[in-house]
Amino acid sequence: MIDIDDNIDQLKQELLRLEGSLRVFQSLKQAGVTKIPVKQENLIMNTKEVVEHVQGEGCSGQGTD
Repeated sequence: MIDIDDNIDQLKQELLRLEGSLRVFQSLKQAGVTKIPVKQENLIMNTKEVVEHVQGEGCSGQGTD
């Protein structure tokens, strides 16, 4: 059986997480970042990894493929 209230709470948390990620990527785009290099074995980066990467190495409009 599915608990509707639990499901709603989980979906709200996921929505908040995605909204935060969206804001980070929109800010990066506004700053001129077009690409962020990632390791080949880790093609999906979470928002925390993106922020740490940008802060640690700095990114410009010129990314690497």
